[in-house]
Amino acid sequence: MSSKGGTCRLHVCGTCFVAHKMAALERMMDRFGAYISHLIAMTEDSSVKPADKEKMEVYVKKWQDSKVLLGCAFFHDFLKSLATLCKVLQEDELCTVRATEAVFKTKKALDKLTTVQFEELPSVKKVLARVQEEESGSYIYQGIELKGHDGALTYLKTHYTVWIEAVEKCLRERMRSQDTELLTHVMTLLATNGWERSESPSFGYAALDAVCVRFQVPLEIASVDLSLVQEEWDDKVGYGKQYPNLVRKNYKVIWWKLFNAVDAKGWTNVLAIIELLFCL
Repeated sequence: MSSKGGTCRLHVCGTCFVAHKMAALERMMDRFGAYISHLIAMTEDSSVKPADKEKMEVYVKKWQDSKVLLGCAFFHDFLKSLATLCKVLQEDELCTVRATEAVFKTKKALDKLTTVQFEELPSVKKVLARVQEEESGSYIYQGIELKGHDGALTYLKTHYTVWIEAVEKCLRERMRSQDTELLTHVMTLLATNGWERSESPSFGYAALDAVCVRFQVPLEIASVDLSLVQEEWDDKVGYGKQYPNLVRKNYKVIWWKLFNAVDAKGWTNVLAIIELLFCL
């Protein structure tokens, strides 16, 4: 079944519920006119039971409200910003680095949504471009008249940031019990996909220093020479950058190669720190 069109029912629940809901919202926007036309035809079909006709008339009235169509467009954009985080959290084995990266990416995506005008959100903009205003003042989308379009647009423009901020608040509360500063340092040091993009000669130093201070006692007990850590880090990152497609490769694969590299003996101190971070 293709991701667009078709008559097969789409899942909207289950383990990949965000992806399912996005697909359903996209289907609704893409085939809105066909769905409403079908319901209208059913309400006029004499073979349909009166009780069923009443239900369909309620559906038609409800779905012709412009809030439904514009709401589908908004929540498609909204859920897209959460999709990566949800996918990572649903993996069989939770990866701290990927989860932390996903949290920060989600926060960044949500912040970006609040800075964009409602009409400029991608899916909303696409839908609005297809809405035709008639001389009579009515609004038509895929041959269906939308009810209360101006009011719906005003309502959503007023409330969409409130919904985004509510989700951000939930994220902050869920993360409150976590040491987000330490997680950030762990992500900086373990996420090898950031090495290729790093231009600063002191990349990773702040995270290294913070981790060394935080775990100074166990590191000293393990005979780690903290004075050599930065030098070994620079050498190791330079060595790691030689691997092709560094950004797309799994960071665990890269670290396995580094731990087993011929030059690994020269990075014993920094690798001891990395081994500690993998144990957190």
